[in-house]
Amino acid sequence: MVLGDTCTRGCRFCSVKTAKNPPPPDPKEPVNTAKAIVSWGLDYVVLTSVDRDGNLLC
Repeated sequence: MVLGDTCTRGCRFCSVKTAKNPPPPDPKEPVNTAKAIVSWGLDYVVLTSVDRDGNLLC
């Protein structure tokens, strides 16, 4: 899951932890994710992410 493991929503059906102010995303995450995909030799990737309502940087 990209953008960390903490979501800004508290959906009743979801088991992802929530917080109003989650920790900031890892600035190296895009590069690290791309490197991992290349190293795994994948042709198709589906990425999921937590919700970051109100965070204009994401």
